Amino acid sequence: MRNLLVLATLGMFVLGSCESNTPETPDTPDTPDTIPVTGITLNESSVSLMVGDTWQLTAEIQPENADNRTVSWESSDNGTATVDESGLITAIAVGEAVITATVEDKSATCTVTVSEPAQNGNIDMTGMSIEEVRAAIDEALAAGFTELRFTGDFAALGISTTASPMDSSWIDNPLIGTNVEVIDLSGVTGWPEVDVDGLLDGTGSTATDGVYGLPAFTFSGLLDGEHTFPELRKVILPEEVEAIGSQALWNNPKLETIVCPGVKYVGNQCLVFCSSFNSIDLPEATTVYTYAFRGTALTAISLPKVVDIHYGLFMECSLTRLELTAEGDFTIHEDPLAAWGLGEPVFNFETASCELVLNADKHYGTGTASPKAASATNWFETEWGSITFTE
Repeated sequence: MRNLLVLATLGMFVLGSCESNTPETPDTPDTPDTIPVTGITLNESSVSLMVGDTWQLTAEIQPENADNRTVSWESSDNGTATVDESGLITAIAVGEAVITATVEDKSATCTVTVSEPAQNGNIDMTGMSIEEVRAAIDEALAAGFTELRFTGDFAALGISTTASPMDSSWIDNPLIGTNVEVIDLSGVTGWPEVDVDGLLDGTGSTATDGVYGLPAFTFSGLLDGEHTFPELRKVILPEEVEAIGSQALWNNPKLETIVCPGVKYVGNQCLVFCSSFNSIDLPEATTVYTYAFRGTALTAISLPKVVDIHYGLFMECSLTRLELTAEGDFTIHEDPLAAWGLGEPVFNFETASCELVLNADKHYGTGTASPKAASATNWFETEWGSITFTE
């Protein structure tokens, strides 16, 4: 009995000694997996740029807490458009390119269309051929610019310098039939010799008159009953232009004014039937040829240096004030038929409604220059509303 008790006690001791003495390790959470990219989108799917423009693309990665947020950028055609590591596009040349943004196996694209820069209406003809100038004009007009400013040599325009009633070469003008509204030639040089009196030589060809400027028929406004410059309202000439050629601007229905600070010779019929024409400054003009302003809308004009006047210059005008204030004798050319009591009067408009201003040297009492006024209301055998004499 005693032996059994000892064995039982020993067995319990052995069992107890077999239990682990290693302390328990507390539970730890599982380590999370990497969050993958599920998609990518761009702020634009397509853009249109002009050569030289830039555009910033931005990429949005889904989900927002994706681990990999590194975007790689690539252009399908670096000759058309490039893209840098931040997504900034630069337009290089006309064409189309696809920009691709990629993260892992996800991507998004943006199509880039590149065009030429918009025109601004300024055409520098320096070094250009006539054909290139014409192409530039067409491009500017197609872009919606109706006010064109030219610089360079006049010859680059390809405008005829020999046009006359017998020579229709003026119809090759590159601006004919367009909707141009303003033609600014103030930056043009190399002006040709022109015909201002409208007289032809013995062969019926243009006879130039030793003066330089806008050639005859340059912007002639009528061809086969159709207006050739239907929207033209203003022409600007540089100071070096000394003459407006014969019929250079006739019959332009919307032409309102010409800027011509250096013009000395206003050509035969140059503005005839320009029914909207109402303003012109001619500070240097000395000679005005036949029918120059016939049928225009002028109501007042100052000609401070004009001393050479041809008949019919204001025919069918509604002038209410005419200033002819140059000193010295005037040369007044009457209609060749006047000797037989025929032809047009020199001043054939409603002179009785017009105030005439003359230099005091033509005063009817004290004047010494010719033609001298006959009275306070009569000059050159014409009755005026009033005559004012100024120093």
